[in-house]
Amino acid sequence: MVMINDILLSVRDRIESALQAAQSRDEEWIRLTNLTGLDGNAQPETAGRIVMSLAALQHDTSLGAFTPIRAGNGEGYAIASPPQFIDAYVLFTSCFVEAGYAAGLAVLSRIIEYLQEYPVFDAARSPEIGALMGNLAIELVGLDLSQTSHLATYTGLKGQPFVLYRLRRLPFAGAAISAVVPAVQEAPPPVLQPRE
Repeated sequence: MVMINDILLSVRDRIESALQAAQSRDEEWIRLTNLTGLDGNAQPETAGRIVMSLAALQHDTSLGAFTPIRAGNGEGYAIASPPQFIDAYVLFTSCFVEAGYAAGLAVLSRIIEYLQEYPVFDAARSPEIGALMGNLAIELVGLDLSQTSHLATYTGLKGQPFVLYRLRRLPFAGAAISAVVPAVQEAPPPVLQPRE
């Protein structure tokens, strides 16, 4: 089963590696955390970093909700619950201030450049993600000014520059069987049979 924290940490690690290769530093460039604490105040450990945070989860219905039926033991068939596909909206926020503001914009630019160059994390490039779910597509989300204002209010942004990405179709599929149905044992009555 996919765990959101594992996927987000894997994405963070891949981008962090690219940032460190471009410009090495002793501290991490990206921290996976909330922008603010529970009291609404900025967290001091985020200063001089890009904060990667989960902004929202949304059900993806583009693949439908087909319930697969599998042959079971004997003459029965197992019906499992259909998988749920979830899109995760991930916010990258620059927490660089004053003299570091331009450096923060440069780091955001490198993140955009990296995700434009590698919009799919596959098993070859990211085996930890590939082992969990196969390919992971990441796409930039465009927001208008009204949506930007709502997101800023919701997340506690205080004028920091940010970029929003969508991680597409995180699969949540349980192995539990919801029902076992018997196989058809006899032909339907003549009234229900098709006419020739």
